Amino acid sequence: MGTTRSIVQGALESNLPAHATANIQPQHPLASPEPSNLRDSSHHQHKSQAFQPPPPTATSPSRLSPSSPNSNPSLLLRPPRLPLQSRMQPPPRPPLAPPRPLLAPPRPPLAAPQPRRPPPPDSPAPASWEAHSGHNCWQGYGAESDLEKPPGSAAPNAMMSLVSCKELCLTTRGCEGVVFAADMIHGCYRRAGISADLCQPSATYDLHILLPPSPPPATPPPPAPEPTPPQRPVPRPTPPPPMAVAIDQINERFQSGHPSNTLAEAGVLVHQFDGLEDWDNGRGYRPCHSGWCNGRYDHVSVSLINRQLPLVFNDNGGIVLSTATRFNCSFPHDGGTQSRSISSACGLRTAYPPNRLKECMQNQLVAHSREYNEFVVSAQYWDAHLPRVVEAIMFVRDASQAKKAHAAFVRRYGIRIPLVRYVPGMRFEDGESE
Repeated sequence: MGTTRSIVQGALESNLPAHATANIQPQHPLASPEPSNLRDSSHHQHKSQAFQPPPPTATSPSRLSPSSPNSNPSLLLRPPRLPLQSRMQPPPRPPLAPPRPLLAPPRPPLAAPQPRRPPPPDSPAPASWEAHSGHNCWQGYGAESDLEKPPGSAAPNAMMSLVSCKELCLTTRGCEGVVFAADMIHGCYRRAGISADLCQPSATYDLHILLPPSPPPATPPPPAPEPTPPQRPVPRPTPPPPMAVAIDQINERFQSGHPSNTLAEAGVLVHQFDGLEDWDNGRGYRPCHSGWCNGRYDHVSVSLINRQLPLVFNDNGGIVLSTATRFNCSFPHDGGTQSRSISSACGLRTAYPPNRLKECMQNQLVAHSREYNEFVVSAQYWDAHLPRVVEAIMFVRDASQAKKAHAAFVRRYGIRIPLVRYVPGMRFEDGESE
């Protein structure tokens, strides 16, 4: 192979002038593309032929001008050799494609439309009330029904404001109004079937009537129905006489009274005139406030009677007390408390506290059935709870003192209360005609 390269090189150099051959550089051994250790003759022959210049053709273009004195067709057909460093460099990379524009992030899918919520229902309109100051209604006197249990008593939660009293009425079925006394502890009374024109004047109580709700907005009237014959209005039942109703309530407690820790179930609480009333001021319905007894006694003695325990202190007149009256202690017999204070009297070993009323009554039925009992009521409490603490004025035989006390009470408070006659062991009767 070296011989062939020398021959080719010598042939080329022989045809070139001196200045042309001076530029021909010897080939570096590493520049040869063929390996030196190949022994295959055919491969050696192929590699030798690769270095022979192609034969000149008539159509080969000439890189030298025709007028050049050194033009040689064989030389013109041979491509120039590049330096080794240029041949070993990698081909240039194609220019980078311009960067693609960033795509906008995909939009989130639209949320499904939510169904519209219905508007909240309208809150009920506030209740409306009609005030009648200085009026009192109870069963038979402007009201068909007393909603308190038992009738004649106050609402269960006595310590309440007028607003609380009205709210209690709104939650009571059939309640049409309330009678309220702001200066009393037991001052809330629910009523039904109220006729304001039949209520009684009062200096202590105010009547508040619940008005019917306002009608809804007018709607187009339906087609007129066929005319029907007019119906006669049903007459409203005439309420029973007021005094009779109040007396019936007293008799009901007297007839059904029995040992119980609830005063309304035990019987009728009465005070009989004993000279310790406020007669000097013409008010026999209240404790003493003048004269020899003024300030000497801090309590009033009363008795509880029913059909089983009918005995009373004397035959004089007296006061029937409300079932809401609060007493300090009780005795199954005469407790001998007149010369004692409340704390001294109720501290006796024979005294029973209010929460042992049932036990006191049972003791009387067993050991003192032929005696009257004695209950202690604070005089200050009595004064503070007038007029509601008084339910009726009573007498046994002589009605003179009872009529004076009854007239003074009605004149002072403007409230009509029964004047009754007590038939011992039997009943209470209307005493207006006596």
